[in-house]
Amino acid sequence: MEKSLQEARVVQKTGEGKITSPGEVLCTAPNGGTESLRARHIAIAWGSEPAAIFPPSARILTSDTFLRLAALPKSQVIIGGSVIGVEFATFLAELGIPVRIVEILPALLPYEEAEAGAFLQKEMTRLGVEVHTATKVEALREDGEGVCVETVKDGQHYEFRAEYALLCTGRRPRLDEETLAGTGIRHDRRGIAVTAGQETNIPGIYAVGDVTGGIMLAHRAMQQGRALASRLFGDGAVACREDAVPAVTYTHPPIARIGLTEGQAREKGGDVEIVRNDYGANIMARTELAGQGFAKFIFQANQLVGATIAGAGAPDLIAALTLAVTAGVDRRTLQSWILPHPTRSEILRL
Repeated sequence: MEKSLQEARVVQKTGEGKITSPGEVLCTAPNGGTESLRARHIAIAWGSEPAAIFPPSARILTSDTFLRLAALPKSQVIIGGSVIGVEFATFLAELGIPVRIVEILPALLPYEEAEAGAFLQKEMTRLGVEVHTATKVEALREDGEGVCVETVKDGQHYEFRAEYALLCTGRRPRLDEETLAGTGIRHDRRGIAVTAGQETNIPGIYAVGDVTGGIMLAHRAMQQGRALASRLFGDGAVACREDAVPAVTYTHPPIARIGLTEGQAREKGGDVEIVRNDYGANIMARTELAGQGFAKFIFQANQLVGATIAGAGAPDLIAALTLAVTAGVDRRTLQSWILPHPTRSEILRL
């Protein structure tokens, strides 16, 4: 990344930056020296941090502190069965480490397509992960050489023990309250408020990425940055559509989605039509022993408004459907789409 910035002739400063006023940033270097930097435009990209529901410690880890371990855990309990939790569970289970997931909601991936969450739970159970959904964590403490997790489900109390606990209960925007208060930038706990052009309520100050809240994904942050650069220094043709950001869960098999789930579409009302294709009907998926999977398409008024792919290759296959949702492609156009045979992409045929 540093080399790419150098090739783009970006001047890099190492230190802590504080916005002192519109158009001015005070940079404090590691050696304590300070420098005032001036520019017409300032972009805030503070990122995000784990939203821990229990105080982290040496054995109660967040997704950030887990990556600093010098050795793999002998056993792991993961609190939270959304994207980060199931990704870590997959990684650890495939290394042969005993893993439990405890999720308070009734299913894994509670904010994705319900069918995808159920599919992934079966696959993770086959992998050896012990999954406990609809289970509330009431207490979490270090206990000798490990941790003790006290839970309750259907009125019954259970205790789980492991060498480490991993808190995967989401992330929140990283907010410098002092800077925000000093500049008057509008924000709340969900992040910095921005316009469609990424501008805050203070002219000349912008924000991109996780600090703006919403779906916290690297490719969304990058697109927001591209859109801002296009607006400030180009022709403004590049945009970031919040309703067209693909989401991928990197499990085995992976889950990928663009647009609405079936539940979200039905909540909006109107006619909803569902088309579903199974991996088992795809010759390349069978030949490559890709396992089980499906592609699910959500149509409203004959327009593609969402799709979920669960199975091998899902992160790559969702790209074509992301373009379709972004462009507002209708069902008739997709039915005229000629896909090469034999390929796994035929799972997208309607």
